[in-house]
Amino acid sequence: METRQIFQQSSRNMQWLADHYDDLKQQFDGKWIAVSDGRVFASDENLERVKDAVTRYKTPETVVVEYMTAQPIAMFF
Repeated sequence: METRQIFQQSSRNMQWLADHYDDLKQQFDGKWIAVSDGRVFASDENLERVKDAVTRYKTPETVVVEYMTAQPIAMFF
C-alpha cells in the first residue's frame, strides 16, 4: 500500500472514530479499541491483546487505536 493510500485510509478511520465517539465510549468504556474500515474489529482492557489483533489485521498500518472512557478527562496546558 502506498504512503498516500495509508494516510487516506488512516484519516477515514480517524474520522469514523470521531463521528461515532460518543456511542463508542459508552459501549467500550474502559477498553482499548482498534478501528478500521468503519468498524471496531478488536477491543480489550489489555492493550497488548489489541496490539496483537492489529498485527494480524490485513492493513495494520491504517488502524486507529484509542482508549475509550465515559469518564470526563481533565486536560491541563
